[in-house]
Amino acid sequence: MSASVHALPSCPTERIFELRRATQAAGCQFSRVKPKPRTAQAPFDPNDGGRAA
Repeated sequence: MSASVHALPSCPTERIFELRRATQAAGCQFSRVKPKPRTAQAPFDPNDGGRAA
């Protein structure tokens, strides 16, 4: 089993190249984490949809 290095989407491009070179030299696996799509959240409704509490 080999080690793996993961880079976040916010990682600068220059740093990704550095990480790739370092992981290849060390015999590790490099993978870039893809951002997850955001789901739309329902707007906040302080009246709970008009229903009585």
